[in-house]
Amino acid sequence: MNRANVIATLVIVSTVIQQGLSDPPIAFSVVLSSNTHLGNDDAIKYDKVLTNLGNGYDKWCGHFAVPRKGLYVFSCSVMCPNPNHITVGIIKKR
Repeated sequence: MNRANVIATLVIVSTVIQQGLSDPPIAFSVVLSSNTHLGNDDAIKYDKVLTNLGNGYDKWCGHFAVPRKGLYVFSCSVMCPNPNHITVGIIKKR
């Protein structure tokens, strides 16, 4: 376990303890370590998984499956050099 993973895990665990939650936390943090080219509707398959509490993220298909009901927050940073165009979306499968 590297330092970034330990820090991310400690922050999540301390938040859960402060909130008094009894269920284990669900969280994932991933990184794409190299440039990638995607087609329409392709999932971004992040190759470095820093944190995967609850095992909801599958790096082989790039999908996160919610292991239980709850409120989930997602954020990402995407970069594309000019003059290229990029569109990224988060899709909820029903």
